[in-house]
Amino acid sequence: MAIDLATSVTAQLAAAASAVAGSWGLSDTLTVGEPTSAQPDLSFAGQAVLVEFSGRAAGRLALIVDDEIAQQLLDSPAAPPDLIAALSPAVTAACLAIGEVSIGSTTVVNPTSAVQQALSLSDAASVTLTDEGEARAALVVGVAPPGSLAGSTSAAMRGAVPAQGRPVDPIEPPAHRLDLLRGVQMQATVELGRTQMTINDLLALRSGAVIELDRAAGAPADLYVNGRLIAHGEVVVVDENYGLRILQVVADETGR
Repeated sequence: MAIDLATSVTAQLAAAASAVAGSWGLSDTLTVGEPTSAQPDLSFAGQAVLVEFSGRAAGRLALIVDDEIAQQLLDSPAAPPDLIAALSPAVTAACLAIGEVSIGSTTVVNPTSAVQQALSLSDAASVTLTDEGEARAALVVGVAPPGSLAGSTSAAMRGAVPAQGRPVDPIEPPAHRLDLLRGVQMQATVELGRTQMTINDLLALRSGAVIELDRAAGAPADLYVNGRLIAHGEVVVVDENYGLRILQVVADETGR
């Protein structure tokens, strides 16, 4: 079905694609093509996300990138935990360019399926971003009549079924991205014990006062990381500094 790009929300598609390139710092590198109702050539495609949006218009947005861009974003200093987080700034920039819309659920899906889900709506268009004539990314926006997404959205986002009808397994982000977190500083605290004091007791504190804690002498101290109990141990002295010898690592009862 042909669309009128002059009156449709997809008229902002080129601006949205430019906003995507800008969010990656590639405005001077990537060239935004002409919006078209045809499916883009996905020979470059590495990974993709499918996004729901609502507000001034309701529909779906598919953002497809090659493996190099995806890896650069995952390896960025921001150290995003997954592809959705890595592409989130670009998705937000695109939606802001489209207009008054709110971002809904975002799913990592097969690039072909992402494009098909967006183009399946009655008012849809795509645009390709190229670098010296080579496709590097594509943006597809589909807009649906009011209320028409209610029954189809959940099915579309649950497995993104391509043309042959075979459910597409989510694309796993590179496992080595977890290594990016190994150098992140975490706040670790050793707790010897606790007590409760009245305001009057606090006001009466003077140098030399002794506060009794709720833990017996010689009892293990607790190691907390970002407020979460991690281990029990005993206080030791290491090179004239206090340290903690770990006696027991606390099992994660939640199974996470």
